[in-house]
Amino acid sequence: MKIYFPKMISLFAIATVLMLSACGGGSDPKPDPEPDPDTTKPVIATVVPTASQAFGINGGGSFMYEGTFTDNEELKSVVFSLDNSKPAPAAGLKAATGVDDDPWEPTDVTVTLSGKSQKVDQAIFTNPTVDVWTGTYTLTVTCTDKADNVATETISVEIE
Repeated sequence: MKIYFPKMISLFAIATVLMLSACGGGSDPKPDPEPDPDTTKPVIATVVPTASQAFGINGGGSFMYEGTFTDNEELKSVVFSLDNSKPAPAAGLKAATGVDDDPWEPTDVTVTLSGKSQKVDQAIFTNPTVDVWTGTYTLTVTCTDKADNVATETISVEIE
């Protein structure tokens, strides 16, 4: 019986390669799977203003906001907007009564946020240049995270 050493080595090498590839061994590891996209909305926790809280804006007051914003990944920004709910005044009301009956329409305020949690405690609308409508306004708080998930909260407030 003749033993062919080179043929046995070749046969052993082929068998080893087949076993390693069948067991998942080898030099070509599978790449890590992509992480799941962030679909969780941020959370808004408003402290001030509370529902129907009154603000004395006429005469130069400030409209304060206090709250905390949180997200599972990272925050991006929060936008504050204030809208009135009073119907448009009748034409010529100011001329007839001498009362400026224009609504207060402050420019939206954007605050840049970072990290997973951030507190905002500041005047967001300040010192209107004229006396403004008193009554009910709606504060809309819109928070966005880095993945562009959006959370919105609306609060009715009284301007006096």
